[in-house]
Amino acid sequence: MKLLFASTNQQKIDEIKTLLPNYDIVSLLDYPEIPDVEETASTIEGNARLKSETIAKLIDLPVFSDDSGLFIEALDGAPGVHSARWTGNHRDYQTQNEKVLELMAGKENRKAHYTTVISYSTLINGEVVTKVFEGHMPLTVAEYESNTPGFSYDTIVKYNGKFVSELSRDEKNKVSSRAIAVQKFEEELLK
Repeated sequence: MKLLFASTNQQKIDEIKTLLPNYDIVSLLDYPEIPDVEETASTIEGNARLKSETIAKLIDLPVFSDDSGLFIEALDGAPGVHSARWTGNHRDYQTQNEKVLELMAGKENRKAHYTTVISYSTLINGEVVTKVFEGHMPLTVAEYESNTPGFSYDTIVKYNGKFVSELSRDEKNKVSSRAIAVQKFEEELLK
């Protein structure tokens, strides 16, 4: 089954292909004529739906997209829906991580979580039909950054006492919010 993953983020694309090895996954990198959809919704579900539904109208393929966020209790849920652009520059992970650590200095409540929403859209008789799948990963915000490189906020958050950036790919693909959402999505595909 061929599916279009509505993303231009190579790290996300690689992760999705690993999580869905039995599917022919193509991305927006394979379709440069399709414009990337600006994430203007106020929730991660809204952003995921916006991308999959907009692109499903443009191409004759089932489309899925995701949006993820880091939600930190002591920061009233920030960076949340704005995780990728929180400091003003898209995917400026180093600046974002420094800002989180600075704002969290001295805070006792270090609870946080990743949330991922996958939105799956198909065009049926000219109408877009969408289903959404959600995953969560409980975390704690570390007091310093890991020396192990990682994706996005993975170098400053821990899962079960271990930096997420230090989890092996196999470990992460069992517990990450994206993996959990993808597992629910694949269950739907298999129906």
